[in-house]
Amino acid sequence: MNKSVAIYSQKQPECTTQSMDGLSYVYICENEQEVTTTDEQGKETKQYQYDLYSLICADAKIDLAAVKADPKNYLDFEPDADPAVQTQVNKNTGDIAYVSMMTGVDL
Repeated sequence: MNKSVAIYSQKQPECTTQSMDGLSYVYICENEQEVTTTDEQGKETKQYQYDLYSLICADAKIDLAAVKADPKNYLDFEPDADPAVQTQVNKNTGDIAYVSMMTGVDL
């Protein structure tokens, strides 16, 4: 799993999974912390910071029901490398960037 820090405006579920186009997407949020930011006008905004563990792999490499049942067991999960998965991820990323550009929505 890839680990990063993520900040959201709303509380997040511990585990979110999705299967699409033969790929499984797993996002696990750990160590929730409330953080308050202040903008230039002095307005305070409450946000939620997490250690975010994310993974994209072929559907056959992971059981999403098992992940949702006990996400902490999967924090160190690393499926075998699969070049076809990386090709699909790159295609999906390109598609998202294109749609973003065409609609004027910044990611």
